Amino acid sequence: MPMYRFEGDVTIHCVYSPGTWLINRDNLYLTIETFGIIKRTQLQNAIFPLLIHEKFSFDKTFYTALSASNVVDRLEDFTVTIEIRQIADVYLGGTLLAYYTTNAKEFFSPCSKMCLRTLPKRDLLMIKTIDFPGVSPRLEYSVSSAIKCHSSSCYCSCCYSLPQCCCYDPCLYKPMTPTPSYHRATVNSALRSRYPEITGSKCHIASDTANHLAKSQSASRTSRSPRRVMFRQFSVVLKYLCFYAEK
Repeated sequence: MPMYRFEGDVTIHCVYSPGTWLINRDNLYLTIETFGIIKRTQLQNAIFPLLIHEKFSFDKTFYTALSASNVVDRLEDFTVTIEIRQIADVYLGGTLLAYYTTNAKEFFSPCSKMCLRTLPKRDLLMIKTIDFPGVSPRLEYSVSSAIKCHSSSCYCSCCYSLPQCCCYDPCLYKPMTPTPSYHRATVNSALRSRYPEITGSKCHIASDTANHLAKSQSASRTSRSPRRVMFRQFSVVLKYLCFYAEK
C-alpha cells in the first residue's frame, strides 16, 4: 500500500501596518506553527513595514491515506497559526501583538493531482490584540506545495534499524543536517543581551559565593586540631573499658 507525503513551503515577504508606532521599541518576530512544528523568523526592528523575506518548509507523512485527494481532505484537520510577537520581560515567549489561524488545506491549497503547485504573492489580514496600537497588520506571503507517493515496503519489520536496512528510502528520511535557523539567535539569548549588567552581577555574586565556601571549608579543616582528635580517641577507648568492666 503506498504512502503519501505532503510537503509545503511558506515564504514570508513582509508585514504592513501603515501609521503604526509601537511604544515599546523591542524587536519583533513571527512564528508559524503547523503539523506540530514551529518556525520562527529572525528578529526585526519594531518599525513597519517588516521586511522579512524568509522561507520555511513543512512536511507531513500520511501513512493511512488512500489517495492524494484523501490527503487534501485530511489537511483540513490541521491548523496553521501565524503570530507576531515582541520580546518582553514579563511574558515568556514575548508579547502577542497579532495572530491569524486557518486550516492547512485553505492555507496551502495543494493540488490533488500530485503536482507541484506554486501560488503567487498572497496577503491576509491578521487579528490584532489589545497590545497592538495601530490598524490590523497585513501579511504578504507565497506558498508552494506538493503531494508525493512513496512505497510502503520500507516500513517492514526489519526496518527498525534504519542505517542497516536494505529498504531504506532516502526520500522519506532526511539527513540530520543543521537547518538555516540552527545558528539563529534565540529569543532568550536576545533577551539576555539586553541586560549585560545583570549577567555580570550574577557572575560576580557567584564568584563571591564560591570564595566564601572555599574559606569556610578551609576554616573547618584547620579547626580539626590533633588535640581534638586524641580526645575523641580517648573517649572511645573509655567507653569500651566501661563496657567490659560491667561484664
